[in-house]
Amino acid sequence: MLIEATTNTYITTFISLSQDIIGHINVINEIGSDYLIQNAEFYSNLTLFVHCIFSIFIFITFFIFVSRTIKKQLCVMDVLVNVMFSIPSSLYNQSPKIKE
Repeated sequence: MLIEATTNTYITTFISLSQDIIGHINVINEIGSDYLIQNAEFYSNLTLFVHCIFSIFIFITFFIFVSRTIKKQLCVMDVLVNVMFSIPSSLYNQSPKIKE
C-alpha cells in the first residue's frame, strides 16, 4: 500500500503541487520582507522630517497667535493696575462707578 500510495499519479501530482505552492509562498514572503525593510527606513525618515516641520510650524503659530495676544493683555493689565494705584484712596471710596 505504501508503494502504491507513493507511486499513484494523483498523490505525486498533489505533493508536487503543494511543494510548488509552498515554494512560491516563500518567494513572495521574501520579496515582501525585502520591500518592507527597504521602505520602512524611508518612511521612518519621512515621518521624522514631517514631524520636525510641523513642530516648528506649531511653535511659530503659537508664538504669533497666542504669545502676542498674551503680551498685549499683560500690557493692558499693567496699565490698568497703574491707573488704579494712581487714584487716591479717598477718591476711590467716594466714587461708586470706580468701585464697579
